[in-house]
Amino acid sequence: MKILSLELLRWGPFSDLHLDFSSPPRALHLVVGSNEAGKSTTLRAVTGLFFGIPERTTDDHRHKKDDLRLGGRIASEDGAELVFVRRKGRKNTLKDAQGESIDEERLRRFVGNIEQSQFETMFGLSHDRLVQGGRALVQGKGDLGESLFGAGLGQTGLSSILNKLKQRADDIFVPRGRVKKLNHVIENWKAARKIQQETSQSIRAWEEFNKERSALEQRRTALVTELDTLGREQRRLSRVKRALRPIAERGEILAALELRRDDVVLPDSAAEDRRAAEKVIREAHPRQEQLEAEIAEIEAKVASLSVPEKLLDKATSVRQLAEDLGSYRKAMAEAAQLNTAMRHIEDEIRTMCKRLRRDEAEFMRGNDAGAVLPVALEKRVRGLIKQRVEVDARIREATKTCHVAEERLAAERHRGEALPAAVSLDRLAMALEAARREGDLDKRIRERAKEADQLGSRVRARYASLELYGFPFDRIGTLPMPSRETIERFERELTSTDDELRNIDRVLNERQRSLAKMAGDIAVATRGGEVPTASDLEAARTARNAAWVAVRRVLFGQAPAESHESVAAFRAPPVMYGIEALSEYEAAVRRADDIADRLFREADRVARIAELSLQKNVLEREMAELERSRTALCQKREDAWSRWLDAWKPSGVKPLSPAEMKDFLGVYDRLADEAFRWRETEMALEADRNRATDHAEALASLLADAAPSEGLARLIERAAAACEREERAQKEREAHARDMQRAVSVLEEARRVLEREKGELLHWASVWEKALVDMGLPIETGHAEAEEVLGVLSELGKRVQDAQDKRRRLSNIEREAQAFTERTLEIAQLPKDALNGTAIEQIAAAVVDDFRAAERDDVARRGLLGQLEDKRRELSDIGLRRRAAESEIESLRMAARVNSAADLPMAEERSKEVRDLRSRLETVERQLLDFGEGIGIDALVLECHGLSGDDVAEALKLVQERIAATNENKATIEQEMGRLAERLASVDGSARAAEAAEEAEQHLAAMAVLVEEYARAKLAHRLLEDEIKQYREKNQGPIIRRASELFERLTLGSFVGVRGDNEGDEGKPILECVRPGGVHVTVDGLSDGTRDQLFFALRIASLERYFEHNEPIPFILDDILVNFDDARSRASLEVLGELSRRTQVLFFTHHARVAELARDAVPSGGLCLHDLDELSKTARVRPTES
Repeated sequence: MKILSLELLRWGPFSDLHLDFSSPPRALHLVVGSNEAGKSTTLRAVTGLFFGIPERTTDDHRHKKDDLRLGGRIASEDGAELVFVRRKGRKNTLKDAQGESIDEERLRRFVGNIEQSQFETMFGLSHDRLVQGGRALVQGKGDLGESLFGAGLGQTGLSSILNKLKQRADDIFVPRGRVKKLNHVIENWKAARKIQQETSQSIRAWEEFNKERSALEQRRTALVTELDTLGREQRRLSRVKRALRPIAERGEILAALELRRDDVVLPDSAAEDRRAAEKVIREAHPRQEQLEAEIAEIEAKVASLSVPEKLLDKATSVRQLAEDLGSYRKAMAEAAQLNTAMRHIEDEIRTMCKRLRRDEAEFMRGNDAGAVLPVALEKRVRGLIKQRVEVDARIREATKTCHVAEERLAAERHRGEALPAAVSLDRLAMALEAARREGDLDKRIRERAKEADQLGSRVRARYASLELYGFPFDRIGTLPMPSRETIERFERELTSTDDELRNIDRVLNERQRSLAKMAGDIAVATRGGEVPTASDLEAARTARNAAWVAVRRVLFGQAPAESHESVAAFRAPPVMYGIEALSEYEAAVRRADDIADRLFREADRVARIAELSLQKNVLEREMAELERSRTALCQKREDAWSRWLDAWKPSGVKPLSPAEMKDFLGVYDRLADEAFRWRETEMALEADRNRATDHAEALASLLADAAPSEGLARLIERAAAACEREERAQKEREAHARDMQRAVSVLEEARRVLEREKGELLHWASVWEKALVDMGLPIETGHAEAEEVLGVLSELGKRVQDAQDKRRRLSNIEREAQAFTERTLEIAQLPKDALNGTAIEQIAAAVVDDFRAAERDDVARRGLLGQLEDKRRELSDIGLRRRAAESEIESLRMAARVNSAADLPMAEERSKEVRDLRSRLETVERQLLDFGEGIGIDALVLECHGLSGDDVAEALKLVQERIAATNENKATIEQEMGRLAERLASVDGSARAAEAAEEAEQHLAAMAVLVEEYARAKLAHRLLEDEIKQYREKNQGPIIRRASELFERLTLGSFVGVRGDNEGDEGKPILECVRPGGVHVTVDGLSDGTRDQLFFALRIASLERYFEHNEPIPFILDDILVNFDDARSRASLEVLGELSRRTQVLFFTHHARVAELARDAVPSGGLCLHDLDELSKTARVRPTES
């Protein structure tokens, strides 16, 4: 199938854009567009045309979603065409040219019934997918099967998918693991089943244990209550013990405070305040005398200083004069240097004027430097000189280019004469291609012959192991064997029956052992003599009553009236008379009483024997029922076995047990499969041999001096060599034609350039003569001489300008010196004629020195006045502090209620003692509150009243001993309760057994979910691996061989091939690239770009292999050459040009450089260029419909 035209009727930014891919019929179509030209939009249009416009498309930014339309015309290999329009919608989106609906199935037949994802991956390749494919080769460690499979389907990341599937399965279950999900669930299920089987015991034992536990709990509760009471008493005694000493100390403190209740309590700082005030008074008088002497001394110093106030008033002017004095001195030094420099410059000007033969006077007068050489003229002359050098260089280069082009043209003509004439080898190429499509037939024949021998040996060996089952060799694979489901059904039925029989036999054996144990228990119970029963007592009482009836007959002569129907039982005994009747009655009474006494005394033995007898009868009934069930199961198994034998009669096989026959069926299935494969391999081998013979005869008939007996491989090599020679010759002829045309064009262009440059030289000469006249030079002056004159004139102009600058600077210095002199005389208040030969700078220096001396005296005077003020202020402060200290001592005396200040220390001591007592009292009472644990101090004192430390210690010791004893009893009871709980847990199995059964069912349900998930992941991993392996085995040879050729071309000979016959670390074949020296490089040793080119070669080889057996589908590429250099891009385009002879190739790109490379790489007639920018301009702009 190929696309003849693509119409973007209303799509993205386009309206009525038409792309014609119909001609040439076999060509590489290159669609080029700048950024924002619509390349990506056009790519999406191809997918939307074939598979429908997406629901949430982004190509509706100009047209409404419902208005989107795409059109196309496609054709199949048999010439059938389909013209259709695709609209946006959910159904009936395909229309024909008349607007009638078209069945999607018609379109699917043209595209080979492939899905959108397969179309995008197998027949599309973008730069991102190319890079991902290169990375996938490394991630898969170069695995040959994954690489071929991924390249063939256009899929990447197969290694990652396989690893994820394997990891997913391993996360669920590993055979010897314990922490995996399924392993953990299996362990939990086994544990629950074990608990369910173990927990089933007697309820009576549980009730006895429960009663004992209740009694122990009551005793423990009583002990806990007693411990609580003892604990409260212990805490009370401990509280009292801790509080006795602080209570006694509190009493002593309160008594001491009572004795000192009349003492005055002074502030805490009273003593410190008193000492500080006394210190101030002691130190004040000497300091006052010292300050008065210092004040008198400072006043005398101030009186001795004399400061010129008028000079200080001019402080700003004098300071500026000091600064200007330095500048004046620098200016005088600079003036001397300038005069010297001026003399040197004038000498240089004279020298240059002599070289130029110009009058020096006009330059000495200080004229403008621009008069020496106008700037415009200088620039014009220098530009002409530079232009002449460039023109001379271009003429030399053009002359050289002409010579080279003429030599190249002559060489190409000679080369064309040596090329061979064209020869048509189309039939040979077709025969060679047909032979190559078969792959390596000789190798396949050898491999299939070897495989057939191996399969035959395995079939015969496997049949030998099954001969005892008695079926013929020639009927392998045709016998009507029972299905595996039938075998498993019989296995389940027989196994279930056998399990039931084993269970019944086990139960019978258990019941037999229980019955024997009961017989032994009954024998032990009756070992102390026969045990009376209730029926024995009833018989003795009956005999006693009968004897009494006989006595009454003797005594009264008749029997009493029957008051109860049971008296009828006494009519039977024989009539007795006299002493005999009384003796018999007495003996009957003794027997009845003796039996009753024994029943009372041996009640336990009686109950035990009765219980054992009852259990024995129950066991005997159970055993009888089990025997009947066993007989029925045996009959059921015989019937099942008979049906099992009948199921195998049609096959003639003598069956063993279902388990063994299930294994037999597996072996037989493998045997049948291998026999089928053996027959298929034999037929395929014969077909391959016939095809090899046909291809050899076809090639031999088209080759000179060739015979079919040479062998197909040799004939293919000779045919390939002949085709390659002719192909190389044709390429050389085409390259020669292009090179010849280029050589002629280059020569013509070189000659045009040479003539143009000669014209430029003539024009330059006319302009140059005018410039020389303007400079005053002869017209024959050369450009080198003119350049030298320009240099001298330029330097002369610089010297004249320098002289002018220095003259201006000297004038400025003279004006500044005159101004400085006038300011100095004004500040010094001197007339202008007062210099008398004295330098003005000396007068200025003297004025500055006098001013600085006056400033120093003024600073000293202000400092002395400041000191005088500070001393007077300090003297006043001392007087004030002394009076305040005396007032403070008087206040303390009055507060302490003493007669003089000398009594203050004693009063302060008494005040401190009272404060200390109160502090101790506060500390003791805080301690008592802590000891009281919530009760007040008075209550605590009352609680401790009349108690001594010894009494409290003795009582506390007794309480602690009782607590220890009670705790020990409580621990003993709790240990008994723990042991009882263990015994009770082992007995209470009814509820636990049900819980364990429920847990087992839950684990079984979880196990089913995990098993299904594990099987899904494991099966997906295995199926994908098998598919990859089959694809590799089927396509390895042809694809690797073709990819090797393409890879060598794409890498420009950096690699000479690709191999896949070596195994990697995991024992699987891996891809290796071969350097020219024979060095093998694995895929992880390739650069990023080379890996991309390897994946590209595999994709192209896989597509060619696919197109050998399927109708071609357009191959669409999106800017895959972004990271390729020009040489490898050219090689890739050449390969795509060759692929376009087999299928339509559409290459979309943003880069105009790709189009230039394609013109060089693809022969004329094999390339069609579509410029989206130009097509967009010619497309009609259709307004969106309202």
